[in-house]
Amino acid sequence: MALSRYCLAGRSEPIPLYMDDLLHAGRRIYDKHSPPVQEAENPTIVRLAMYIEGMSSFRTQTMDFQLDVYFQQFWKDPRLAHNETRFSFWLDVDAVPARVSLAITTLLTLSTQANAARMALPEVSYMKAIDVWMGACMM
Repeated sequence: MALSRYCLAGRSEPIPLYMDDLLHAGRRIYDKHSPPVQEAENPTIVRLAMYIEGMSSFRTQTMDFQLDVYFQQFWKDPRLAHNETRFSFWLDVDAVPARVSLAITTLLTLSTQANAARMALPEVSYMKAIDVWMGACMM
């Protein structure tokens, strides 16, 4: 991948990004015969989706156009799985409805706060600190 095509600090003119460069770099790094995780029983799942937000007008003679793109990333690692409740310290063990309603209310509150915080921030293609914080809060 030729890094001379990508933006450097202080440059303001648009530099073209070719999708072939990204795909060829991904093919060079990825080896389908090697397992994703050698130690764990379950493989690590990584998903990447690309969304086109908009496309500006283009010239028909040269077919020059500008494309607004952002990437959505998903990472799931079984080593980070956590299945322990921390909400029932002061509730009786037999008070199952109270424990369930407290857990549901807490998770709904956390997810609502996370969505409200994400809506206030600009949409970017990388993970933000609020995503890490809310993910840790929900564990």
